[in-house]
Amino acid sequence: MQHSLEQPMLCIDPKNAMYVTPKELHGPRLPVHVIKSVLSGKICCESEICRDMARIAARRGNLASECNHLKRSSSAQCYVPPAPLNPGDLDRMFNKGLISKSRLQECKEMHLKASEEEVDCVFPIFWGEYGLSETYIYFSVFTNLTDNWCRLGRTIVTFDKTYGKWHSQCRGTKNRLSCVHRYLCMWWIFQEWPEYLQNDVTPEEIEDLEEQAQEIIDETQPTNESSSGVMKMTEYFLKCKRIPENLQQDLITTEMPIPESFVPEETQCPYCPGPCPPNLGEAVLKTKHATIYALFSVHRVHLMRRPDLTNTTSQDTQVNVTDRWENIEKEIIATGFSDESASNPFASSLTYSAFPPWIGQCSRLSDVIPKTEILKGLSQKDRLWTKRPSEEVDEDSILQILDTKGPRKEDLAKACNALGVSSSGSQSDLLNRLEELLLYKDIYPKMFVKLHKAGGGVLHLGCTHGVVYYHSPLWWQESARDHGYALLSFKYPPTVFISDIA
Repeated sequence: MQHSLEQPMLCIDPKNAMYVTPKELHGPRLPVHVIKSVLSGKICCESEICRDMARIAARRGNLASECNHLKRSSSAQCYVPPAPLNPGDLDRMFNKGLISKSRLQECKEMHLKASEEEVDCVFPIFWGEYGLSETYIYFSVFTNLTDNWCRLGRTIVTFDKTYGKWHSQCRGTKNRLSCVHRYLCMWWIFQEWPEYLQNDVTPEEIEDLEEQAQEIIDETQPTNESSSGVMKMTEYFLKCKRIPENLQQDLITTEMPIPESFVPEETQCPYCPGPCPPNLGEAVLKTKHATIYALFSVHRVHLMRRPDLTNTTSQDTQVNVTDRWENIEKEIIATGFSDESASNPFASSLTYSAFPPWIGQCSRLSDVIPKTEILKGLSQKDRLWTKRPSEEVDEDSILQILDTKGPRKEDLAKACNALGVSSSGSQSDLLNRLEELLLYKDIYPKMFVKLHKAGGGVLHLGCTHGVVYYHSPLWWQESARDHGYALLSFKYPPTVFISDIA
């Protein structure tokens, strides 16, 4: 991740040498807190990626390594105190019904604690003054605690001036919709720009809203109208904006510059029925701060727990590749149209078969093909013929069995029974089952530490000419099972198959 040194950086706390600067180069410029104090020797960025990179550099002996957020401190703006919070305005908010009595007391207590620490309780951040978007007002808010969402004792609250919506990074309570940090920012907004806040509710209604907000699980649940609009636009883009399989030669051989502006090519409404849909009006400028989003990788996907027969269904062992890949395409397209008012209607849950295999229409046996990663190490403890022996088998003894050139089948069967997997089949089957169990921390904690960073990867099946006929994303490291079911997916299995896993 690259960060420009020309991004704005503001000092918000001269006592602790704390600054804020945009975390990313594109999209909403959400601020990130950093501390760079020469006197105390504390140098820290609250970005998790930057903290990880600093730890890696320290292990290599580079203790002076700094992320680009910290490097911007050399050109930081001097501290300019914001307008202080006036307790009288908070009382007026209560009289207008904009805040409950309990929240009013919490705000006063937090403001008092910030004063005792000699820091600003609320520090507004206006990136529009530095040539960036003016849509959002960001606030750095004092929290009086240190947690994973406020590592440096402050958190970020965002206010959308256009729609009047709020977002807080607070994770201290379940009621994030009306946390004390948000009301502190509302206090500042009411004091400086009261026209942005509604004042047509009563204190009792505020209390009721707070009770309802505590029961809300998904604050971005889409309405039927917003979901249908996203679905309609997604279907249109998938049908009319798809990149063709066979591109023109000049598009393949000549690099085209990025356009300075994007103008729609449609001249008639694509949604109105024919035969003569109405003409569209003249193009209207929507924004000068458009952002192009791209998906580079999947972050924070943790290894799933070991599956068992109680949570396994037929949908976890086979998948319709046509429907699944089409839904994935729609999910990616709809992401660009989804926001806080409309969740992605094509979003799907993360399951063992979430990432299906791919195989050409003329090569596959049918649209429904096997996806059997859930069978790796499948626990069969509820089967009558599988009984755990009284004598436990530890990890070291199992690894010793696997490392033996000619293990006895009795030893393999004993280990399989101890670990709750089937002990039937050939000696190769038993070895394969035990090796698949290396993927689970509760069985092989020592080996798991060595392997869990590797992830699964992608299984490819191709010919000697470099043509890939089959590929399947894997949650865990590949095994003979993946190769076997890949061959069963072909309409005409290959005459010769060379594998480096079996």
